[in-house]
Amino acid sequence: MFRFLKTIFGKNHTAEASPEIGEARQITKDPEPKTWQERVAAIQLPPDERIAISVKSSNIQILQLPDEAALVSIAVIASGFSKGRDEDIRFYLMALKGGNLNGRDVRKIGRQLSKDEKTKIGLNFRGILTEEFISTLNDNGLSDPEHAAWAISSHASRLVFSASDLRDKARAGITQVKFRFGGMAAGHCSYSRKMDGHVVAIADAPALPSSECEHPDQCGCRWQSYIKMLDDIQ
Repeated sequence: MFRFLKTIFGKNHTAEASPEIGEARQITKDPEPKTWQERVAAIQLPPDERIAISVKSSNIQILQLPDEAALVSIAVIASGFSKGRDEDIRFYLMALKGGNLNGRDVRKIGRQLSKDEKTKIGLNFRGILTEEFISTLNDNGLSDPEHAAWAISSHASRLVFSASDLRDKARAGITQVKFRFGGMAAGHCSYSRKMDGHVVAIADAPALPSSECEHPDQCGCRWQSYIKMLDDIQ
């Protein structure tokens, strides 16, 4: 399952040993800030799962979407809140498999930090935080661990759900999908602004949020099954 990690990090990535909790802020300097689009472009993940689906026995669609592990890795790295190491991605993938990949529960996985431990590393947060969760965060994440938990979890969960939904539609014989804007508080992103209402072949539909989305942790957009006859009636 984790063969994609070598593809992500390559030879230039060196995993760091997990720090003692009291040294969490002294491990590394944060990299130069990058946009979400630049971070995803740097990953360059090839499709890891190919599903051949027969449609009306005369057409074969090849739906190419990354698997869950690759999707989670995209969200973790693109967030800007995680160190993005192999062990960090495994932590969030474990949370997904355990049904805990949400902003509330993901920060409760592992050994709970005491008030004194949080104070020692400069965390002014009254809620529950664990050593395992905190160890995945970089300085940006440590500055607001609650927001980091929600941002990473929301993005990863949304990607996994969208990919699964597209697979289900393809298996049901849907060949085209229409983009529907989610109407979230953040408003349109670059991708939703140009795609809202557009119809594409399901094989060309990416898991949402798109790599062009400026606020992927708030994405509520979706791909709707498109059947021309029914769409004309509406």
